[in-house]
Amino acid sequence: MITKITIDEFIGNCNIIIPEENEFHNLGKKLALHKKDNEIIELNFNRGPLLYTLISKYKPKNILEFGTGGGFGTMSMAWAITDHEIDGTIFTVDILDSSHSWSRTIDWDNGEGPIINEMSNNEVWNKIIPIEWSTKVKTITGYSGQVMAKNKFPKIDFSYIDGAHFYGGVKHDFYSFLKNSNETFGVLFDDYIDIPGYGVKDFIDKEVSKWFDVELVDTDTEHRLFKKGITKNKEYGMCWIHSDSMKIAKEEIINSMESEVKKYILFEKRMILRDKINKKLPFLKNHKLRWWK
Repeated sequence: MITKITIDEFIGNCNIIIPEENEFHNLGKKLALHKKDNEIIELNFNRGPLLYTLISKYKPKNILEFGTGGGFGTMSMAWAITDHEIDGTIFTVDILDSSHSWSRTIDWDNGEGPIINEMSNNEVWNKIIPIEWSTKVKTITGYSGQVMAKNKFPKIDFSYIDGAHFYGGVKHDFYSFLKNSNETFGVLFDDYIDIPGYGVKDFIDKEVSKWFDVELVDTDTEHRLFKKGITKNKEYGMCWIHSDSMKIAKEEIINSMESEVKKYILFEKRMILRDKINKKLPFLKNHKLRWWK
């Protein structure tokens, strides 16, 4: 079952006092601006307050994030951990190393407005992030299947899934989290949206909603993406599930996904091979991996 709720209602129901909206906005301008077709886009800044709220309410000790990106979600969670003195660690997974420089749009609040900088996450974080936040974060580099196979994690209490967005990738990340989850857990899925190439919505609709009660949190209350024609309908947001609403045994859910997840692993192995070839023959390299933000 999927229940729709606005982000203000969701945060209000959690009874958590969060920092002012402009504080998240200022953080987002440094970590989460996107430039597309010469337009600067503030891409879902509402994920900052939402993640801060969930971490503050449930106080997870071990957090697993798929898809670090610029680190806005990561640092919103680290912010909550610090403010509430939670003994927590964020394991954040991305195919780009945190020391890898890439072209990003940043507004440094110096009067110049958004500019393009070639910087790594480490460089940006060292410049603007309090040390007590960054010490809560452990970055792990690699494709998620590779990472989950090679690393041993403690039991995970909370996962933020925002890595590969196609159906098989999202399914793999949820599956691999579930295999490493604690008995009590929560998961937030980003980008429940109806656009080509994205499978989050289909995965939630067809599978997750049969296993859990799902809250679809509307983080685009003005329906900007629908008005721009980016999505076919107004159903866009982030989906929250908690183990309290789980309808069947966790092992049954895991077993039901195993055969499909193997297809993702094979796909990932091809991608890793392609990466190795690209490094040796850079003229064959594509500009961007289409399945990752």
